[in-house]
Amino acid sequence: LLVSEADRKRREAAVAAIEASAADRFLVLLSRDPNLKFRGVYAVGAEEGGAEKVTLLHGMGPQDLEGTMVREFLRYDSGSKAFKELSTKQLGFTTDGVILHPTAAKWSAGSKRRLL
Repeated sequence: LLVSEADRKRREAAVAAIEASAADRFLVLLSRDPNLKFRGVYAVGAEEGGAEKVTLLHGMGPQDLEGTMVREFLRYDSGSKAFKELSTKQLGFTTDGVILHPTAAKWSAGSKRRLL
């Protein structure tokens, strides 16, 4: 993802957003077209009461993510250098990326917010 020279500016902007964030945990939003495509980076932080808040840092996607919006939870396998689907229905410490349900993934190209 974002490894080509054509993606250099997007990659550098995503890395800069991560480095500027106080969060210590991040998620990548991906889509299948049919291959995985980078859409955005989210910071994962704790809210009062122990719930996790997942907020867009960079890229396109809903401003906040909720578990019900996610179709696939993914982990990154550094050995195969690929994302693998997790057999879970909730965000966990092993989650590195997500793919949204088609109905939750509808946002305009000029907006970071959902249209729903």
